[in-house]
Amino acid sequence: MTYAKALVLAVGGGIGMYLAFPPTGAWFLMPLALGALYWCTREHGATVAGLSGLAWSLAFFLPHIEWISKSVGWIGPWVALATIESVFVAVWAIGNCWLTRWLKADISKTIVGAITWAGFEQLRGHMPWGGFPWGYAAFGQVDSPLANLAPYGGEVAVSALTFAIGALAFTAISTGLSLLARLGTVLVCIGLIIFPAAVPMPSASPEGTLTVGAVQGNIARPVEATYAEEGKVTGAHLAQTKALAEPVDLVLWGEQAADRDPRLNRTTGQMVGEAVRSVGVPIVVGAIRYQNGLRYNDHYVAYPDGSFSAPYTKQRPVPFGEYIPFRNILRNWFSDVDRIQTDMAPGAGPAILDVKGLKPVRLAEAICFEVAIDQIVRQGINAGGTLLAVPTNNSSFGFSAESTQQLQMSRFRALEYHRATAQVSTNGVSALILPDGTVAQQSQLFTADTLIAKLPLHSDITPAAKIGGRVQLAAMVLAASLWVISAAVVYTRKSRRNRA
Repeated sequence: MTYAKALVLAVGGGIGMYLAFPPTGAWFLMPLALGALYWCTREHGATVAGLSGLAWSLAFFLPHIEWISKSVGWIGPWVALATIESVFVAVWAIGNCWLTRWLKADISKTIVGAITWAGFEQLRGHMPWGGFPWGYAAFGQVDSPLANLAPYGGEVAVSALTFAIGALAFTAISTGLSLLARLGTVLVCIGLIIFPAAVPMPSASPEGTLTVGAVQGNIARPVEATYAEEGKVTGAHLAQTKALAEPVDLVLWGEQAADRDPRLNRTTGQMVGEAVRSVGVPIVVGAIRYQNGLRYNDHYVAYPDGSFSAPYTKQRPVPFGEYIPFRNILRNWFSDVDRIQTDMAPGAGPAILDVKGLKPVRLAEAICFEVAIDQIVRQGINAGGTLLAVPTNNSSFGFSAESTQQLQMSRFRALEYHRATAQVSTNGVSALILPDGTVAQQSQLFTADTLIAKLPLHSDITPAAKIGGRVQLAAMVLAASLWVISAAVVYTRKSRRNRA
């Protein structure tokens, strides 16, 4: 395969990876997309491998996260973030090129490639600025049989297996294998696809049920003008709450559904109080709190007696979306950094909300972007969360695929931790999700809607909840160690040749 063909294959693979996620959702393309990347890294030297990795990842990330430019109003953060994520893939590609040179058996090349791929995914999901897990292969496989491994190995297991299937598929069709070896490779590939379907899913009985009403009040566009009008967003949620068609045990509003802090603002406080009294049950409310020149993203329970619970405060604000790293430096080059006038500061865990009077209800909370961050979700589950709540505000992303990509993550978390999950958006997409990841009800973008379902409450702890953090750490350490060792060997050999 020529250099040009390798780059064309890489770009085609990146486009296939993009198509595997919403808005297209052709998940079956993902193994082939990853297989194309794998093949590009083992056919040529490190330079072509790195360029192929960069081409593949830019072809994937640029369209996959194009909604970032809609949110912040300029293309800088979108291009910068896509480039940062692509550098991780390019570095992985160089390392995989070195490793596949030294490994002889195709099966060992596949195993090492799959493990290091999953490890580098985790590395980019943890750094810089806390990482950006968007685009993990595992999330795009939530509708495939491979997702059945989620309760056991989480993101790492599903991503690694998806990669392995693609690598084996390209090995079977591209190498000069004997007919018997080719047939064996195909059979192994089929076995890896079938195996997860036979894995038993968590079967613990629920401790009870909870009838949940998810209220999507909608936000009129333009969004900034709507939020500037005091009480407009809150009023829309009040009206939709009053229109609930049947009794519920708990009402959930989305992130920043209260457009002013109801604990401090009289108008908003009266609206929230009226909503709570109209249904006679607690409402989980989200609002922004301003304090000491910073802002905090709070979520708390409003009760019919007028009281509020202690809040859960978002622990992982989004860099360049909710706060600007190195603001004073970047301002010298980009005046648009001040579009975000007040930085959002992180809160502290655990990611849990207790709902007074509704035992055994403990809400594991993951506010918006936090559903992509496994540590946050796992923290809430291990703290006793019996229902996962994902309040979100997708209004700044327009009619993009951001909300349906997020829904994939919510479904993956439901399956991974065996928890019913409520993704509740101010403007869509909202969904009530069963513990097996299936969607019981779903809304559409920029519509007013209410979703009602009786959801099971579970407290069992899956293997992914017990050991998920250690699996991720092991994958990162192993991937980084193999890369460093490979680089050291290449450097040493090159130095010896230069001296000879």
